[in-house]
Amino acid sequence: MPVSCPRCGSTNPDLAHFCRNCGLAIQTGPTGPLGAGQVSHPTPLAAPPGFNPVMGAADLCFTWQAAGGGPPLLGTETLELQLFNGGYDLAEVLLLVQGQDRSGRELLSSQRQIDQWPRGQTIRLEIPSYELAGPVHTLTVKLVKAEFADAT
Repeated sequence: MPVSCPRCGSTNPDLAHFCRNCGLAIQTGPTGPLGAGQVSHPTPLAAPPGFNPVMGAADLCFTWQAAGGGPPLLGTETLELQLFNGGYDLAEVLLLVQGQDRSGRELLSSQRQIDQWPRGQTIRLEIPSYELAGPVHTLTVKLVKAEFADAT
């Protein structure tokens, strides 16, 4: 059965490893071809030290700290989320940010959108203290959806 390229939409033979039109590596998961943000770049850029992988994504990673720098001290300060893209240029990226306290109780569940996220760029987002229900001990980031950026 032919496979549609998630970047350009071209039809490719089911055994194709790369799109015959745009060259994207066609990688499949349990539900079919992987989409933007899920496809590993053939030469991903190395993540900065201390960054963790974004769940459900390839070549995307993050770290977090108090907005003033370093670990949160009081648990009531604004948090800074740093996100790094080591893969393909992306657009319309939607992320789910979740935070838990020491016992695993959810304190934060919020979506953040990034309009344009070029390869190699680190983006900083703030999570205001008023969005937190208490001191965050663990933070996770999950890819909800993304699009490939237009190649111009």
